[in-house]
Amino acid sequence: MLVIDILIFAAIAFFFFHRYKSVLGQPPEKDVTPRPDSKNNVITLTRDKVVEVEPQEINPNTPVSQSTIFEQMQRIDGDFSEKSFVQGAKTAFSLIVSAFATGDKETLKPLLNAETFKNFESVIDQRARDNLTVEFSVERLLDVIVIKPSLDKNVATIIVEFLSEQVSVVRNAAGDVIEGDDERLVEVRDRWTFQRDLKNTDPTWVLIRAEQPNS
Repeated sequence: MLVIDILIFAAIAFFFFHRYKSVLGQPPEKDVTPRPDSKNNVITLTRDKVVEVEPQEINPNTPVSQSTIFEQMQRIDGDFSEKSFVQGAKTAFSLIVSAFATGDKETLKPLLNAETFKNFESVIDQRARDNLTVEFSVERLLDVIVIKPSLDKNVATIIVEFLSEQVSVVRNAAGDVIEGDDERLVEVRDRWTFQRDLKNTDPTWVLIRAEQPNS
């Protein structure tokens, strides 16, 4: 079950370009650094960081702690754990942003809710009409930070921030680079919101929102 959870997580990256910024957002230019020499796009997972909050007594006037919410999720779905979720989120980040860059709608559709998929599909279709191609890779995933879990009856929602170093390039029909730089890394922070009905036999966490937090 854990392997399935890891492989079919949902996500998307709002990672580039002025042309599509209404859907994707733009990486902060101030964090551009030289790209190291490499012949592959292997993602280096350096460390996990999960925000911990001290448990608090549950009453109408006291917010429920993150650890308490995770315990409640596990009581509904015995296969759920915070650790497996974070590991799956890492895999999801790579899987979904790569599928978006290559225009792989078949991979994206079951991983996004209807509204998010519609938005990404429109960007993919527009790129095709403009004869644009995208070259994209996540060179390093620096941090995966769980910032807000919540539970409404059986529906779990978890907000996660990803800090990564990416390379993204857009080329026109002639093969000329019109956006990005294939020789430079850009540090990007993305915030994704995942959701799942924990009583559903389908273990897929669906991406329902993707944004870049204010710096």
